[in-house]
Amino acid sequence: MDRQALIKKWTPSPLTLILLGLIAYLWFRPPADVSEENQAPSLWQVTLPDNRVLSSESPKGKVVLVNFWAS
Repeated sequence: MDRQALIKKWTPSPLTLILLGLIAYLWFRPPADVSEENQAPSLWQVTLPDNRVLSSESPKGKVVLVNFWAS
């Protein structure tokens, strides 16, 4: 095999170079900014259908699932 054929065989295509560049960028990019601040959630108060009032202070020490839903 002559030198020209060997070089042509091992030369990557432009698509391969683009994909390798994209992989390198995604692998070595800096991490997303994450805040280390511990902030208390804002206070809230909700009136239930049976006219009871539920506030953010009432379920202290219990697990609460809050589902925010909108159409």
